[in-house]
Amino acid sequence: MCVSSRRREHMGLIRGELIDIVEWKGGRPGVVAWRYDRPFDELKNGSKLIVREWQVALFVRGGQIVRECHAGTQTLQTGNAPVTSRLRGFRYGFRSPDKAEVHFVSTRRFTNLKWGTRRPVQLRDPETGPVLLAAHGSFSFRVADPTAFLTQLVAGQPLVEAEQVAEAVRGPLLRRLTTTLAAWSERRTVLGVLNDAALPDEVAAAVSRDLAETGLEICDIDIGGLTTPLPPWG
Repeated sequence: MCVSSRRREHMGLIRGELIDIVEWKGGRPGVVAWRYDRPFDELKNGSKLIVREWQVALFVRGGQIVRECHAGTQTLQTGNAPVTSRLRGFRYGFRSPDKAEVHFVSTRRFTNLKWGTRRPVQLRDPETGPVLLAAHGSFSFRVADPTAFLTQLVAGQPLVEAEQVAEAVRGPLLRRLTTTLAAWSERRTVLGVLNDAALPDEVAAAVSRDLAETGLEICDIDIGGLTTPLPPWG
């Protein structure tokens, strides 16, 4: 091994024993959750955690969420003392068995996520009879319960983006929209239901209830659509 390579290796070992400053400055737009990258998840005891106003940090130790950390600076107790933890881990290849990690979750609102019916939905209009409805629009969401979000949707991923979360929302959104339209159009025209200002709020609230265990809240839904009459029932 050349001198420069050996020196880089030694510097890497030294850096690996330093106390961390754990923070998430944001990165590219559209990221909902991000895990702090610490080799072998060996956060050192006494590491400083900096949490900004628009995020929540979840401190995980030994595979369990220890606590939610909100805006401010905190000191982490990880069990990994510099140098001595590496020596104690000699039987594990000089890797500490005391694993600790931090996941950051953005509490911002993520907007303009698209949705649409893959195929027209069949409804019965009380005035015109059978109707095909092809609906589309957009929605926004935010993470209301970071702990539930981490356990149910992040599930160990180092990075989660808004479009990934949107995929989990679209199915429940379309189901709730369909059932609400069917119920509301029993005594009203489909177009009248679509023009009802209360429809988006009703659907958003229902989807939020459906997704409560994932920690998500649907903030608003924009609904558009095109109806096409069908031949009378045969």
